[in-house]
Amino acid sequence: MHVVRARFLGSLCLACVAHSPGFAQAGSETWVLTGRQWPSLAPASSSSTSWGVRAPSLTAAPSATSPQWRLHGGFAAMLENTVPVAWLFGSSQPLVPQDAGMLLRFRGTQLQLGTSPSVHIGGQSATIVERTADAIGVLAPALAEPGWVAVEFATSQGRSRLERGVGVLPLLGGDLPALPGLPFSIDVHASAGDMVLSFVSDARASGRLSVPPLRHGLDLALPGVLVLGLQTAGRDGSARLELPGLRWGPQLFFQALVLSSRPGYAPGSFTNVVQR
Repeated sequence: MHVVRARFLGSLCLACVAHSPGFAQAGSETWVLTGRQWPSLAPASSSSTSWGVRAPSLTAAPSATSPQWRLHGGFAAMLENTVPVAWLFGSSQPLVPQDAGMLLRFRGTQLQLGTSPSVHIGGQSATIVERTADAIGVLAPALAEPGWVAVEFATSQGRSRLERGVGVLPLLGGDLPALPGLPFSIDVHASAGDMVLSFVSDARASGRLSVPPLRHGLDLALPGVLVLGLQTAGRDGSARLELPGLRWGPQLFFQALVLSSRPGYAPGSFTNVVQR
């Protein structure tokens, strides 16, 4: 199933999310589109750019009679931009370790436009190693804060930002329950074979408790921390906490300690905090 969601404010695309197996290249990859555009050029009222997006094959070709571009593939969405600017679509590697050096590739369109290109991941500058019209490759910087971080690509012609560009491992996620009182789950993303010790508290700490040599630190308030259990991450690096529904009571804060022998965040790291 292909899903497309888009919101527009005038000619500004606030968000567009697409889920499609094999999007942007052959194979079984899943690509997520989410971004916003800030063109630095003044919009020309006589020449807007019209986008037609489809997947899984992603190609772009200009119209011979007008300044229109069309991308061809397997799902469809129409987006409007007032000026042609670089636009990031998503990452081929959605989860990254904390240590620097991983090669990340981001797909997009018109990424060749403009001069002085730069990429920032979680606010940290990334080294660009390749750049084409529809892809940009970078070496990830060191990222000390687990959780989802933004990715921003900028040139002299504007900038494009993915609010949830990549997730820094280890991290917690999961959806909110549809209704109060319904069971819910917390997802742990780590590496295969990692040991995951999960905690819950009714408050966040006023300051982070560092526990060297473990990375990040405990963000939950002591002494109200309760241990939920110990798990081993599966072959895909994930684990899940299944929790009962809570109709009344305070907001709860969840965090986990992930112990790992794998490069990236060894010997272990606390995750981000999620609130339910």
